Amino acid sequence: MNQRRLVLERVDNVRDLGGYPIGEKGITKWQCFLRSADLADITDGDKDLLYDYGVRTVINLKAVGETDNPIETDKRFMYRHVPLFDNFEMLADDAKDYGGNISMAVLHVFTPRIKDIFHIIAERIDSGGVLFHCLAGKDRTGLIAVLLLLLAGVSKLDILADYMTSLFYVRPVVQRLHKSKDDIHINPDEIEETIAEIESRFHGIERYFRDIGVSLDDIEKIKARFIMNP
Repeated sequence: MNQRRLVLERVDNVRDLGGYPIGEKGITKWQCFLRSADLADITDGDKDLLYDYGVRTVINLKAVGETDNPIETDKRFMYRHVPLFDNFEMLADDAKDYGGNISMAVLHVFTPRIKDIFHIIAERIDSGGVLFHCLAGKDRTGLIAVLLLLLAGVSKLDILADYMTSLFYVRPVVQRLHKSKDDIHINPDEIEETIAEIESRFHGIERYFRDIGVSLDDIEKIKARFIMNP
């Protein structure tokens, strides 16, 4: 059951955040957090696979009206829609204050959304696996994955490697949108700058979460569920 990429029929870029080393002895738990691209074309078989894998909660990070999400009506899953931001045009304007770094803009401007997402994660984590997704599963989804892995204590190199993996697994999504692989925007420098901002300005991910209103109970609950020690 422990596998990095889950191969679904109509959902791309589905990956488990388990198996990453933490220090010398710890590891992130499998079947705890999954990231993916859009679920708009999900099949019944795909839903069954996710359920059998242990997923019980789905968090949709897309903007209102971006695409439908058929899993919303499947009562086996708890579905939550929390747009990480409202639209790309407004976000690009916000990003001008952060050197054009989209992730950095989200980190600072959309803190209430991030707080809500992590509260839902903490609230639902004991019920089973949590899957979060956006359209391609690389930017919005990528940032939430970065924050989760930072909280667990995963190394920056492994976090950047996880982020960059979307460069390849997102290609089917790009093809369906009638674009080329050259249109894929995945910039590890932006994520590295964002991690540096968390470390320098906020003195670490836990302090960042506390500053934006994530409770200590929620932080500790996520860590306890996500980190496995021998």
